[in-house]
Amino acid sequence: MKKNNLMPALVILIVSLLYSSCNNKEEVYLQKVTFSFENKSLANVSGLRKVATTEKTDARYLLITVENEKGEKIYDTKKIELYQFNGSFVSDPISLDVSDKQYKLTQFLVLDADNNAIYCTPLEKSSSAYLVTNSLPIFFSVNKNKITEIIPEVIPVSSVNPSDYGYSIFDFNIIETINL
Repeated sequence: MKKNNLMPALVILIVSLLYSSCNNKEEVYLQKVTFSFENKSLANVSGLRKVATTEKTDARYLLITVENEKGEKIYDTKKIELYQFNGSFVSDPISLDVSDKQYKLTQFLVLDADNNAIYCTPLEKSSSAYLVTNSLPIFFSVNKNKITEIIPEVIPVSSVNPSDYGYSIFDFNIIETINL
């Protein structure tokens, strides 16, 4: 008779231990991050000729690279759709883990509908980095229960050598995939 009472108690103990060990795992909490851009006026830069023939309204996508504090690429040349609202643009959100304390944006290109780069944020130490207040990388953090918006300054890229902005190339072959 005592054997029968011991079995349910043992089952309850094992289930309780398994349940508590599963709950002790650190939760991953993802928070949304959106991107938009600010077109840096080149009119005030002395000696710089007009380099853009594109319009801001041509913008359709962003191409971004985001790294965590360890330097691991979380998003590598990720293509994100842009939406226009009253003359401003905002991207589809991406999700980042709030447990990483610091992220950095290391690539930021604005693409047109044909995937041609029309604007970019120059990389630090490039010959055109002086054209923006904050060149790449741009450091940011993600907070729980708060959408983070990153707004890099961009400058037009037409008829300019990509290496002037710190990029090796502005042409991309983006292959659309189908998720099954």
